[in-house]
Amino acid sequence: TTSDRYDMYRNEQVCKKLKTKHGLYFAGGKEQVKQHRLKEPDKSKYEIYTAVKNEIGKFKNWRQLQERLAEKGITVRFKYKGQTSEIQGVSFSKGEYTFKGSEIDRNFSFSKLDKCFGDAGLNTVGNQRQTAFTPVREPLPTQGKTDSPLITGSLGLFTASSPPADEEPNLNLRKKKKKKKQLNL
Repeated sequence: TTSDRYDMYRNEQVCKKLKTKHGLYFAGGKEQVKQHRLKEPDKSKYEIYTAVKNEIGKFKNWRQLQERLAEKGITVRFKYKGQTSEIQGVSFSKGEYTFKGSEIDRNFSFSKLDKCFGDAGLNTVGNQRQTAFTPVREPLPTQGKTDSPLITGSLGLFTASSPPADEEPNLNLRKKKKKKKQLNL
C-alpha cells in the first residue's frame, strides 16, 4: 500500500509548481469573476454582491438601501436577537435563494454595513421594527380561575407556581463550568 500521510504537503507543492509554471495567480477579488458563466445559486450571490457594492455608498440609511435593492428584486431581512428589537444580522434574498450578508462578502455583515451608515442607519431600522412588530403579552391565568376539570383534578401538577428566584446567580456559574468542560475535550 502507498502512504497518503503527507498528501496535503505534496498537493500544496504541486499546486505552487503549476501556478509558477503556467503563470497562474489567485484572483484579488470578486470583480474578476465571469458572472455570465455562473449557475445558480452562485449567480444570485454575485448579482447581490454587485448590487449591494454599487449601492452602499449612495445611501445614508438602511431604509433607502432596502428600497433601492427592492427595485432590483433583492429583499433585505434582518435577524433579531430573540424577541427583542436588537438586530443581530442581515440576509439578502433574490428569487428562491437567501444568503447571509457575511456569506456574500465579509464586508457585508450587519455590523460592517451599519458602520457605513453611522448612527442614522441603525435608528431607522430600529424604528421600522417597532412599528412592524409589537409583541403582545397575554396575562397569565390566576390560580383561583381554573375552567377545565382536567386541570382541577390534576392534584395541582399543572397549576402555575412562583418562578424560581435564585436562578440568575447560578447562570454565570453554569456558563463557566460549560466553558471549562469544552476546553477539556
